[in-house]
Amino acid sequence: MDMYYRSSGKVHASYAVFFIAGLIPVVLLSVLYAIAMYYMPTVYLCFAVTGAFTVAAAYTAAKTAEWGKVRNAFVGVVALLIYFAAFTYVHLTAYVAVVFRDEAAVIDLEWFWLLLRNPSVTLEGFTDWIVPYGVWSFTGGSSSSEGTAVSGTLLVVIWLIEHCIVLGGSIVLFNVFLRKPFFEDTGRWGTERTCASVWEHRPEAEFGKIREALEGGRLDYFGALKAADSGGDRFCRLSCWADPFNESRHVYLTLTNITVTTDKKGNAKTSEDEIVRDLIISEASYRQLEQMAEEAGKTEAVEDVAEVE
Repeated sequence: MDMYYRSSGKVHASYAVFFIAGLIPVVLLSVLYAIAMYYMPTVYLCFAVTGAFTVAAAYTAAKTAEWGKVRNAFVGVVALLIYFAAFTYVHLTAYVAVVFRDEAAVIDLEWFWLLLRNPSVTLEGFTDWIVPYGVWSFTGGSSSSEGTAVSGTLLVVIWLIEHCIVLGGSIVLFNVFLRKPFFEDTGRWGTERTCASVWEHRPEAEFGKIREALEGGRLDYFGALKAADSGGDRFCRLSCWADPFNESRHVYLTLTNITVTTDKKGNAKTSEDEIVRDLIISEASYRQLEQMAEEAGKTEAVEDVAEVE
């Protein structure tokens, strides 16, 4: 048995249903994305629209994968690529229906449905009209006058960058949203628990000894560790992933060195250096470590009071 959590690579059969259901919000958001990008008063706000769509799409993909109990990274990436393909096809089609909307107020829906069934017409709209002549400028959005619109190679490059942001950002955020480990024995995703008490920041030279102690079940090693100063900017944090209903007999332990730095503007930046990540230990052992950290904190508090007196 592995000492550390490893994804099983399994996918629940229900994911097929959740994946298809996830296409619905992706398609709707893609239409709204096309409308927003055309009517945006300034092109610089388009970056905000692209970012918002990326977050929404990644969250949708992550939630459907979570509901479908996807523990397979390859399946997750393929799902994202399919969602991205749907986004590209739908939003480009909707964009043409917005640009050539005739008397429609916002988008010609009848024209949009026709274009969905005839991608060659959508392609013609871009190659013969939109790309050569452009429909927006850097300063005036879609209302720019003829001759000032961004067009040609520059327009294509900007759109390629935009789509790379959506795809790359979705992949990164998907992994962030779905970083929780899965408990195969209970069939549930874990929830994170963080110990309120912290130890002193551990030197890198001790990392190996700490890992050996944890892997060997020698918890007495941690009884001698001191608590970090209250409100300090360097400490060692104990946390774990556990079954949300505590029905599993084990947890996935992580021990992390935390360093908080402040720049000249007063902005705090936190850096983390993981000593141990997702080590499988018993629930009882983790509770014992929590108790050791809490007792170290109480001892530190008593010593501080004694020094004041």
